[in-house]
Amino acid sequence: LETLREVLAADLIYQPNISLRELWPLAFARKPWVISHHSWYTRTDGSITLADRLKRAVSRRADLSMAVSRALASDLGPGTIVAPTPYRDSIFYPRPEIVRDRDLVFVGRLVSDKGVDILIDALGRLGTRGVRPNLTIIGNGPELPRLEAAVNAQGLATQVTFDGMLEGEALALELARHEVLVVPSRYREPFGIVALEGLASGCVVIGSEGGGLPDAIGRGGLMFPNGSASGLAEQIDLVLASAKLRRELRSAAVEHLH
Repeated sequence: LETLREVLAADLIYQPNISLRELWPLAFARKPWVISHHSWYTRTDGSITLADRLKRAVSRRADLSMAVSRALASDLGPGTIVAPTPYRDSIFYPRPEIVRDRDLVFVGRLVSDKGVDILIDALGRLGTRGVRPNLTIIGNGPELPRLEAAVNAQGLATQVTFDGMLEGEALALELARHEVLVVPSRYREPFGIVALEGLASGCVVIGSEGGGLPDAIGRGGLMFPNGSASGLAEQIDLVLASAKLRRELRSAAVEHLH
């Protein structure tokens, strides 16, 4: 009853990702209904359940249906517009007074979907060529012990630093120290706000090409096939070897963000 009262009193109903359970009041009160889609309506293995199919079908009846990337909008079908997620430009911005004395940085939850193991594998491959960039891993999660073991097994302990969780100003200051932000997700990210934060902080971004990351990165970085450690190694080597390329990508990122 309380939910119904709130809907009756509202001028507009907004859902960040569709919730079927919360739609029933619209059967009694026709109100403008807006949805912003931030994730795929599928299971982790890619299968689509009956609930997922219902969400996709029902979302087409919304007065406004917005997806955070072209990939997600295409997946949902006609009638969905693209409205990318914004970033906090009051925190993430160029800080020329900070020296970029670090090479690579990863920011995110340490779970298998985020592909940190792929990044560690790429570092190992680069080492066989005599290319040994340093890497800062920012984040926590259940994969931490396995990732630490992988770093030690590949002899990368002197190159890799685990910094734990950082947010807000502390994260922005750390990004400003790095040349390249790597987003190595094996999962098809719906978008990738961390890529925007990296670009805004002056990092060149290297990300996996599936899903919505290309929308987030734009022309301010380079892409590689999801799950490909060799492809990631090639892009890291290319970016770190060329100061000219990094300048060009940073210039393109400024235009992309505006």
